[in-house]
Amino acid sequence: MKESTVEMAWNEPKNGQNSGGSNEPPRGQDQKPKQEDMPDLDVLLKDLKNKMFGKSSNNGGNGNQPNQAPRSPSKMPNNLSGKVMGFGALVVFILWMLTGIYIVDTGNNAVVLFLGKEQSVTGPGMHWRFPSPIGEHRIINVENRFSATIGTNKETMMLTKDEAIVDVRVEVQYEIDRQDPAAYWFASSNPDGTLRDVVESALRERVGQTSLDAILTSGRAQLVAEVKSLAQQVLDSYGVGLKITNVNLVDAQAPKSVQAAFTDAIKAREDEQRMINQANTYVTDVLARINGEVERELAQAEGYKQSVVAKAEGEAARFTLLNTAYAKSPVIMRQRLYLDAMENIFQTTNKVLMNTQSNNLMVLPLDQLLSNGQQQTIKLDIDSTTIRESQNKTAPQAMLPKQSATSVNTTPERAVNIRSRQDGR
Repeated sequence: MKESTVEMAWNEPKNGQNSGGSNEPPRGQDQKPKQEDMPDLDVLLKDLKNKMFGKSSNNGGNGNQPNQAPRSPSKMPNNLSGKVMGFGALVVFILWMLTGIYIVDTGNNAVVLFLGKEQSVTGPGMHWRFPSPIGEHRIINVENRFSATIGTNKETMMLTKDEAIVDVRVEVQYEIDRQDPAAYWFASSNPDGTLRDVVESALRERVGQTSLDAILTSGRAQLVAEVKSLAQQVLDSYGVGLKITNVNLVDAQAPKSVQAAFTDAIKAREDEQRMINQANTYVTDVLARINGEVERELAQAEGYKQSVVAKAEGEAARFTLLNTAYAKSPVIMRQRLYLDAMENIFQTTNKVLMNTQSNNLMVLPLDQLLSNGQQQTIKLDIDSTTIRESQNKTAPQAMLPKQSATSVNTTPERAVNIRSRQDGR
């Protein structure tokens, strides 16, 4: 509350003051500000606080100071301006937090850091982290494959088990380990260089335990397999976050001074292998043909066996029937068997048939007769007629048989009829 002032006689202007009661100082003198027009320090602090936190001061900005005079409207805090500044600060904070959103593409992983320390590993998709500089993330491609060739001019010369020198060059294919991609960033400052050193060391160790002949010929596959296994074990112990997928032996050759001799040796081994392959092919072909013949012979033997068994069974059945018939009628059965036996004999032997009604004794060359066939039969007919005529001349008439004439006349048809045949009776 402002105190009232009463003008007294002693308050009248002196020494050049205006008689009209004016309080203005004379020209040339400084006008000092009144105490009530000077701003208070507490009020200034409250105004600053209200502008920063958006709060208005009580009682129009004069606080709880009852002794202070009310401020002019132009110097009171602006509540609307404070709210705008607070809203702007909130928007800035939200935008700053939105900068922590990041997207990980397919085939990549992201390592999230909080204050420079690994916090988590995220896969493909949209994620959020603390904005910079509090947090950050690093994208790692876990699907790309990298390759490195081990073996420069100074790296290829290696000592073998048999104390020979060989030039070896390998190609290594590797990728970032998907199980621990963060190790690729933090375990080593140069993981690719570490891999090269590890593979070279493993290669030298395995070459030193392998003979030169095995490295140049048949031991290549085993060598690269052992190098891959040993190098991966060392990388896992280091924890560099790399995984070896394949190791290829690019080149392995003897020193140039003995290169020609080794080339000849390799060609000789190749020729040996080719001849072995040809021999194996021939053996396979011969065995196939022999097996076919064996199968055919076995089939024929089986057929013969079946036929013999069937024939034997038939003969046994026939004998059983004959035995039964013989038991019923022995005489008839013996006669029947005799006739059947004679029939079978005459079917397969040469036969000579003679007419013995003349009771003449004839000595004939049967062997020649049987060999000469029909011509000998005709000659036999002439000779027999001559013999019979001579016998008729010398013999007495009474001694001749009654049918001798008939025998002579019928000699070509009935006297002697000799035939030679192979079948029939």
